Amino acid sequence: QKIIGYFNIIWDDAEDLARLAETSHPRVRIDTSGLSPAATELANLLAESIEKLDEAELRRLSASIRAALGRRG
Repeated sequence: QKIIGYFNIIWDDAEDLARLAETSHPRVRIDTSGLSPAATELANLLAESIEKLDEAELRRLSASIRAALGRRG
């Protein structure tokens, strides 16, 4: 909240920034033990190639996963 006030960030952007800060974990570990081979394949594919994706592709993949989970974010 102090940073939001310091930079005079508008309310909508402030909510997005606060949500991002709460969910941000820059070094993620995904445990797929007990899940299907497809889950492990997806986790490995992301781990090996996420840095090759541009911002639009990352947003598209995130939206696709959120839609599959039945929620929007």
